[in-house]
Amino acid sequence: MEYNITSTKLKEEVVKYLEADTLSTINFVIPLNTLNNIDFNVEIIKNAVLSANSLEIIPIHSLNSKKHKLKCPLMCQVRFTENLYVAELIELNLIASGVDRIDALDELKINILELFEEMEQIDAKNLGKEPKKWKVLLEDLIEKR
Repeated sequence: MEYNITSTKLKEEVVKYLEADTLSTINFVIPLNTLNNIDFNVEIIKNAVLSANSLEIIPIHSLNSKKHKLKCPLMCQVRFTENLYVAELIELNLIASGVDRIDALDELKINILELFEEMEQIDAKNLGKEPKKWKVLLEDLIEKR
């Protein structure tokens, strides 16, 4: 509703300021300022559309570690949202972000290793249902070099 009112008002202002008898550079301050706000809103909408359409499934083949290696690739989700890339490994409830895909994936790899090392220190009988699943999964996926 507010958008319709703003659009109608903008159209009226632009028509008024484009009339021959009121045409001057001073008269364009208001429409241009309004148009700048529209450009800002278009940018927000564009980012929202990109976020919705940018989900990718990317395999992780390496943890970038000298001590640990993956037995098989891990499939993670990467999406662009709010000017950041977010990488997520749903099975382990891990998430990381970065300024680009590589940055987000590198942070996710660090999180995976930190969780693995933490789970190594804890006896499975002292873990809840979900953390116990994570421990088993990590032990199945990661091996020491």
